Amino acid sequence: MDKDTIGCPHIFTWEQFQRALHYTKKYYGMDAPYFYRTLDAELEGRDQPITIHNRLMFEDFCKRLLFSDRSASKYMEQIPQEEIAIIWALMFVEWGLLCEWQKGQDDDYTLDDYYTDNPNDYYQYHMREELLKTYFFCKQTPIRSRKTNEIVLTINKFNSYSKKLTLPNFENWVLRCALLQYCESHLEDIHSVEEAQKALDAYHEKGRKANEMIERIIYGTYTMFKDVSKDTRTVSSGLCRIIQNYLLYLGLITTDSDAGLDLQNIAGRIKYLLKQGKQPRFSPYILRGKEAQEALRKSGHNTFKDLMK
Repeated sequence: MDKDTIGCPHIFTWEQFQRALHYTKKYYGMDAPYFYRTLDAELEGRDQPITIHNRLMFEDFCKRLLFSDRSASKYMEQIPQEEIAIIWALMFVEWGLLCEWQKGQDDDYTLDDYYTDNPNDYYQYHMREELLKTYFFCKQTPIRSRKTNEIVLTINKFNSYSKKLTLPNFENWVLRCALLQYCESHLEDIHSVEEAQKALDAYHEKGRKANEMIERIIYGTYTMFKDVSKDTRTVSSGLCRIIQNYLLYLGLITTDSDAGLDLQNIAGRIKYLLKQGKQPRFSPYILRGKEAQEALRKSGHNTFKDLMK
């Protein structure tokens, strides 16, 4: 994404923003905080018009992405005029990606600062990975039956405030019972070391960041347009052209054959995602209240209520 070429402002009313937000959340996983440069701006901007910036003005945006050739234009004929919010959603996704990049460049407000202000969000976004590591450690550590298994607990090892506790840990009760049972109660979908390892591997896949971004854009755009157009075909060339145009526009590919992402390859990727049941999304930036509980419940994760005090 060329950050220096985004200079066309677009002002949306609060109502228009909410319509676009419906699509960005449903199909891409991008909730409101993606579209604000700072947390303060989000809080102050409620019920107010929102300004975003894109590379192109609206008419040029549509021409380049949605009416670039006959196949794309023909596909757009299936889209009802009242569904203009899907075009706004594409514009917001572009802006959201830029805002994420800008937040990563801001040294004044770090992620640690954010979690200091919003501790509950840390548990929702990071606790599962930590519990998986703890579960794996508990299950893989040998138990010395009827013997002590000394364990040392250390906190803030390299800080001025440091404490250490040594426990005899008879028959490894700390790992075998206390920690393991806690992990199991929160990892409701994990029942074996193999499942835990597979879940952990998903956090540490290397070399897939760019590819994951492409998959999110492909799947989100595909499902959004397909639902709105009431398209009954699995894949259509017109929709693949729109997706390819969008990837090119976002700078995720540089030519229409980059990384093998020609129209045929895009169609193949869509079919693969559907066959595998994969639904790649961006992670919601902040989940609150019932929405957070529902999202975590559906994913098989405990909501960590006991930690949110």
